[in-house]
Amino acid sequence: MKEQYLYRKNIDMISKFNLCLFGIIFIVGSVKAEIILPPQGGPGGDYLESRCKESSYLVGINLRIGDDIDQAQAVCSSISMEGKLQNPTSFGQPLLGGEGGSPQSIICPKDKAVKGLHIESEGEETVIVNSIGLYCSSPTAGETPEKPFGSLGGPYIPKDRVESNRSWGPQICPEGTVAVGITSRSGIWLDAIGLICGPIHSIPSLGEAGPRTENNCSYGPDTCVQGFVWREAGSNDHVCVTPQVRDQTRADNAQANARRSPNGGLYGPDTCLSGYVWREAFPGDHVCVTPETRTQAAEDNTHASARDACKGTVVR
Repeated sequence: MKEQYLYRKNIDMISKFNLCLFGIIFIVGSVKAEIILPPQGGPGGDYLESRCKESSYLVGINLRIGDDIDQAQAVCSSISMEGKLQNPTSFGQPLLGGEGGSPQSIICPKDKAVKGLHIESEGEETVIVNSIGLYCSSPTAGETPEKPFGSLGGPYIPKDRVESNRSWGPQICPEGTVAVGITSRSGIWLDAIGLICGPIHSIPSLGEAGPRTENNCSYGPDTCVQGFVWREAGSNDHVCVTPQVRDQTRADNAQANARRSPNGGLYGPDTCLSGYVWREAFPGDHVCVTPETRTQAAEDNTHASARDACKGTVVR
């Protein structure tokens, strides 16, 4: 495994070489520009992309791993105005590759987004991705770390059998950007993988935060400030959250029955399966969610008044 880090000193050279050799696709709008890096790995499979939603960043990848990597799925987190990443989810993201192998995930540390990938591929006849490591950085700074945070993958084929068909090296988002999605070539395996890079998050100063009075209360006393929507964890839940959190809330509600223990348990008929806890977005909310989602619900509750447009303040 030590040999994979020999390339770190040449990260800038390798990245620039990739950009010059394959080209970069820019998607330019009035607000942002995306940089699409070409997938690295084998030549097979169909080209597919997976993008995080607006105001979200790539924070990890769900994988299916057997002898090599069979499948990848983006894990994204929305970002607050203050630059904090929250509510990591793969909800709505396509599955890139096949159904072989067993599920595993690699996720950046708290409040870190994916800055780059360390990609290893190999094969005797068909070259596919064998392992993936993550370079993680702040979504507000976009610094390049010295080495991958961690890596996951399948066992190596002995070197003397695949020396000419093995490659490894980093793919790093350019300066001023971090990952907002992944590219791939895939079929029944993950043949190749790359990144979609977007601008780092800019934290507004107090003067950019917008007016603190004269908010629009057109939807009644629970009207949310601009950029927020009702969470709707229950029929009367009007706590204002980001659209991404509401999407996650709806997904959690749809999975409520599947996440309860079928035989009940210590906490009665609403006892959750192992790994889940009650959301408790409001008293009596026993929908089973991940611990991270319950923490997010509690945090959103503390900001409820500040995000209510009719309270006379705009705090994001």
